[in-house]
Amino acid sequence: MRCAQITPLTGGKRDELPPKALSFNPENTALNFTAKEIEITFNEYVVLKDLSNQLIITPQLKETPDIQATGKKIKIKFNETLLPNTTYKIGFGNSITDLNESNIAQNFEYVFSTGPT
Repeated sequence: MRCAQITPLTGGKRDELPPKALSFNPENTALNFTAKEIEITFNEYVVLKDLSNQLIITPQLKETPDIQATGKKIKIKFNETLLPNTTYKIGFGNSITDLNESNIAQNFEYVFSTGPT
């Protein structure tokens, strides 16, 4: 009788894909935006790296919103009233990465308008 040969586990293929957004609340490119908070859900656990240098919000806000990555979600909470009839763009640059392999969701953006267009 022979025993099975013992070999180390390989862990499978290396994850090379960046995190992918599965849902937005409110929707990305929303019109008549009135929310105080945005929640973006990804397909894997995410972290924010170098956000202070990567984040670009146009038009510029007086106060930087609170932005946190928790599990598979990123939450953005505004600390001021947004301008009426204005289109905002939140550019994350290369700050969103997956937890294990640090694959970058390059130039990820969330866009919305407080007006009808």
